[in-house]
Amino acid sequence: MTANQSQNDSQKLLNYNDYPPNIQTSGLRIGKCEDLSADTTSEWVSKVVALVFIFLFCLTLNSIVILLVYKTKKLHKDMCYLIVNMAFSDMLVMALGLEEWLNILFTESRSWKIGGYFGTISCKVVTLLRFVAPMVSITTLIVISMERLRAVLSPIRVQPIRRLLFWCLVGLSWLFPSAIYSYTLYAFDIITYEGDVYCYDVDLDRRGWIIYHFVFYAILILLFILLVSLNLTIIKKLHTSHIAVSLPENEKKKRMQKFVRAVAMVACCSVLFVVCWGPRNFLRFLDHLAVVRFDYCLSKNFFFVIDFLFYLNFSLSPIVYFVFLKDFSDAFRQITPWKN
Repeated sequence: MTANQSQNDSQKLLNYNDYPPNIQTSGLRIGKCEDLSADTTSEWVSKVVALVFIFLFCLTLNSIVILLVYKTKKLHKDMCYLIVNMAFSDMLVMALGLEEWLNILFTESRSWKIGGYFGTISCKVVTLLRFVAPMVSITTLIVISMERLRAVLSPIRVQPIRRLLFWCLVGLSWLFPSAIYSYTLYAFDIITYEGDVYCYDVDLDRRGWIIYHFVFYAILILLFILLVSLNLTIIKKLHTSHIAVSLPENEKKKRMQKFVRAVAMVACCSVLFVVCWGPRNFLRFLDHLAVVRFDYCLSKNFFFVIDFLFYLNFSLSPIVYFVFLKDFSDAFRQITPWKN
């Protein structure tokens, strides 16, 4: 890298905002964090073990979900395919989160390991995926809720949606958050600072960063409100549709139980969303507004706990499926020694 290029990179950092170049907004830190080296060996090992454990836990349970849907004919239906979509995104979130945190713990920085052309491409793509993958869960839950509402409103057995439309909805669960975060493909790039390479937002000033994330958090809240509203509507319609459906009483009861379980699954995922996502997103929003400093170096243990809670959400989701969806629990019993 030429001296001019290095000078340009440093100038980008200094122009970003009024903070020193090694302390940036939204947890994006350039330079090493000396405070991390102050961790005792037991603290450091505990963090590494906790991250690896939760990653393997997430990978194992979500892999079982995908395997069950693939192997069990009874699970070859739209809602189960949507759950597979969530399982895949959950594993992606955990893989990217594990890589990021192990890098922080082992190198005491967010340095990027790849330079040059491939470094630029990987910086843009990985950053986009880190933002998009967590959003896929809530967009998929909205699609599941819309499908359940369509089924509740039907007085007879609901017909499956067309294959093309269904896969378009699955694609939309990725395309919608990708559109929201598409700016990362333009704004993020690698820079060199004190001999290390970093993946960094170099094209938004502080005001633009705040405005952008204010809009993003507003969209996130609206999506959550939409999810809750859909499920409240489903609950409201369940009673009237139960009366209107001309089926034997035992069939009505089975139909009601099926819908109640699906709504309970979405409700439980929504609670996990609030409990696990809420603290991280709220603190990062305040950080964007410069109200508080939420940084992995300035508040290393607190930052780790909040991030760990965020990633815990993606490991607990498969348990929700097995608890609330009878078809999944039945299929799981068939592959375990304790079938009763």
